[in-house]
Amino acid sequence: MPYRQNRMKAGQLYQDFIVDLAWGQGLVIALYSSEEYQKGVGESRTGAEIKYDERYAETGNIYIETAEKAYPRNGEYWPSGIYANEKTWLYLIGDYDIVFIFPKNLLILLDKSNKYQRKQIKTSQGFIIPDCDAKKYGTVWYPKSSGKIKKLTDDLAQQGKELHYLATKDNNQFTLWG
Repeated sequence: MPYRQNRMKAGQLYQDFIVDLAWGQGLVIALYSSEEYQKGVGESRTGAEIKYDERYAETGNIYIETAEKAYPRNGEYWPSGIYANEKTWLYLIGDYDIVFIFPKNLLILLDKSNKYQRKQIKTSQGFIIPDCDAKKYGTVWYPKSSGKIKKLTDDLAQQGKELHYLATKDNNQFTLWG
């Protein structure tokens, strides 16, 4: 099976897994399958996008895509991932042992913070969120741990301050913390 088809199939299987997992937690994700709906409306009726990070277990990092090419070729990348569709608001990413759930606007703020390592391969550009930050900023599901969902947050007040800083860093919004 060619590379792109193989990646698409792996991603579709993961999406089905997440749809079932989310259903069991009371979150209904209705995915669109046609290219026309995905490009025109979004990945799902729910506004959720699901991404399979096959290398998470190996790297301990989450890769957030920001631009892509369908095939390795000369020329520019085009917006994808968190920049692909304005109607997507929720981002679920991980593997079969751990799933991170982020509001898309938070991922955009993290990208614009320039705090995270950039990565570019032949077909994709993005940034890397280390496991500790992914667990700090996202909701975490552990599908292999008896179906129990855990939210990992060390310090909510500190997390709020960091998110506020990222949200107001480049503009003149009011400040909640001095």
